[in-house]
Order: sequence, then structure tokens, then C-alpha cells
Amino acid sequence: MTEPTDAEWPVVERVLGKLSEESGVCFSPKNHLGKPTDHVRHIVRRLRDGHSEDELRMVVRHRSLEWNDQDMRKYLTPETLFGRAKWETYLAQAKAALDDSPPRAGPFEPISKLVQDVLKGVEHE
Repeated sequence: MTEPTDAEWPVVERVLGKLSEESGVCFSPKNHLGKPTDHVRHIVRRLRDGHSEDELRMVVRHRSLEWNDQDMRKYLTPETLFGRAKWETYLAQAKAALDDSPPRAGPFEPISKLVQDVLKGVEHE
């Protein structure tokens, strides 16, 4: 595995921190030997594909809101969220949730106004 650059490390740590916070599981960027964990690989690949920290964090937040039951929360992992197989789908869904209009086509239901506000950072009482 290619190690993150000095510039990538802080991003990796913040994204894993956000994922740990949302999932309730501690995803460490380094193992007991101080080497990068497999979790890091998926994040670094997305960064090197040109995706931003904000996009990675948006996907974490969106999936966390969508998968808020015990059966689905187990999938809030770096491998699932940032793996090549589903990344583009999860990113598109998160971006669509920020849009005020419902998705134009596809099997996914429009996200509620409350979820849109949460993703935008709007506070509700």
C-alpha cells in the first residue's frame, strides 16, 4: 500500500475521525506498529482520484443519516463507503441530497427537507 503523503495524512485522520464519530466505531489510521491501516488505503485512493475532503465527509454524513438503524450501521466502514465499487453512487446520492430538487431518475427516493438541512449544516430545534 502506498502511504499517504504529509499533506494527505491530516485529511485521512479527519475523515476517519468523522466516520468514527458517526458510526460509533473507532477507525484508527495506524496499526499497533505505526503503519497505515487498510482503512487509509481507500481514502487515499479517493483523494488521488481528485475527490475532496468535503466530498468524503459528505458521503460519511449522508450514509450515516440514511443508515441510521442497527442493521445498516454495520456498513459504515471505510471499505464500504470509499471502496471503488460503490463510491460514485454514494457520492452522487449525497450531492443529490444537497440539491433542493429530487433526483431526476433512479431507484432512490428523494431525501426529506430535514435531511437536506442537516447535510447543509442548518440547525433545527
